[in-house]
Amino acid sequence: MTTELWADNATGVLAGPAAAGATSISVTPASGATFPVPAANQQFHVILNGGMPGAQALNAEIVTVIDNASSVFTLASGLSFSHSSGEPVALIVTAEGLETLTPIVSIGGQGVTTLGYALNTLDQLGNSRNVIDDGSGNARIASSLEIPIAGVTPLASLHIIGGGAMVRQLLTPSAPTVSFTGTAGSTTYQYAVVARDQFGNATAASALGEVTNAAASLDASNYNTVTWTSVAGGASYDVIAWTGSAWQSVTLGVLPTGLTAGQQLSATDTGQARSPYTVQGNGTGNMLIDGSVTCGGVDATGIISTNSAVLATGQVQGSNVLNNPIVVTSNYTANPGDIVLVDASTAAVTVDLPAAVESVYQVAVKKIDSSANAVTVNPGSGVTIDGQATVVLSTQYEAIHVTLEGIAGIDWYVIGQVATTIL
Repeated sequence: MTTELWADNATGVLAGPAAAGATSISVTPASGATFPVPAANQQFHVILNGGMPGAQALNAEIVTVIDNASSVFTLASGLSFSHSSGEPVALIVTAEGLETLTPIVSIGGQGVTTLGYALNTLDQLGNSRNVIDDGSGNARIASSLEIPIAGVTPLASLHIIGGGAMVRQLLTPSAPTVSFTGTAGSTTYQYAVVARDQFGNATAASALGEVTNAAASLDASNYNTVTWTSVAGGASYDVIAWTGSAWQSVTLGVLPTGLTAGQQLSATDTGQARSPYTVQGNGTGNMLIDGSVTCGGVDATGIISTNSAVLATGQVQGSNVLNNPIVVTSNYTANPGDIVLVDASTAAVTVDLPAAVESVYQVAVKKIDSSANAVTVNPGSGVTIDGQATVVLSTQYEAIHVTLEGIAGIDWYVIGQVATTIL
């Protein structure tokens, strides 16, 4: 594989004439950046006489340089035209040069063209990196990849010192807008949107959008149009309908143009056949590690921030784990992941659960005092806990552990409960 070399603003002039068919040229470099010196399987491109006006510009041509010995350039093939001493010479980016580059990082199917390309050939210290294109626009690490620091030996296939690493979920789409076309009626339809990344992993469902003046039966003349805004990294979208008790698929795999955010996308419901649809929490930012994770250090540099993790050592933070014990003595709005220990000895206390939006939340609430004052767990307006509007903890050490599945903000579920007596 040939590596393209670059040098910003490298310019000069021909030191002497060059005849058509010549396979070398002598160049006097200008001040500033100098031309590269290719090694084996390396090259760069220059344009000859590219900036000359009038008739002289007719002999402008781009040539490939495979060697630079004290400003004598060896060319990959002979010159097409003759050139005079003093004609300008400038390094240039060509399509051929760009084709020698292979992205080593794929974000939403789009290669990163800065650090990634450099690592595919030589890093900033001139060291070769073992990164191999897998033929699908992505890349895999053949042995080790590290951000090089003098005196540091890589200890793993991916070794990052400083800067950190981030795996981020796709944002769950916002609620769609729904409009009806045809002979108006009085039927209500509700829809949500699920985004998927390029590997098919799905977000949670968006909040519901609805139309209330639709016909009871939908067809090609009486139909609903669902419109929503794309999210960054969304490779496709599922439009789903909420019947009041279950999700049903309407249109699957709606494709955006690229993977950018802010595009207005739409799909129509003309009464097409539906099938059951399962909505889950946002799975687009999951990281699978087949083994234990060790979080080193005793300070903030060793903290792992995550929505879901089981670690051998270290600290864990996130909404899908219980990680934040807090004692309260008055009304309190819980955050995802809170363990709320309520001391209601002076007055009754209400604990409001977090707003029911996207992703998976868990919260635990426990009454720790022996008074008769009640602790009320409130899921919020229009949301329930196992079908109940509230849950009341009335005796000491009674507790409840609930989770929100992120299904368009619908309902909390009890996954653990402690009664008054521990057997």
